[in-house]
Amino acid sequence: MLDATPVESSWIPEGPAPARRFAKETMMTLDRVVLSFAGLMVLLSVALGLYVSPYWHLLTVFVGLNLIQSAFTGFCPAAIVFRKLGVKPGCAFS
Repeated sequence: MLDATPVESSWIPEGPAPARRFAKETMMTLDRVVLSFAGLMVLLSVALGLYVSPYWHLLTVFVGLNLIQSAFTGFCPAAIVFRKLGVKPGCAFS
C-alpha cells in the first residue's frame, strides 16, 4: 500500500513560501558574481585575441593568475569592487 503522509521537499510548490525559499537559494552571491565575471573576461579576451589582436590573450593570462592567487590568499580586487557595489557576500570572499 502507498503511504499517504506528505513529503517535505523544496521543489514541491505549496504556496508562495517555497517560491521565495527557492529564489533565496539561487540568489547571486559575491562568489558567483566573481566567478561569472572571471569567465566572461576569459571568453571576451579569447574572442578579442582571435579577431582583434593576439595581445588580448594577455588579459586571459592576467585573469588566470588572479584566480590562482585569490585561491591561495583570499584577496580578489574584483570581489572588493562588487562588494562595494552592494552584492551580497558569499562564503569564499568574506
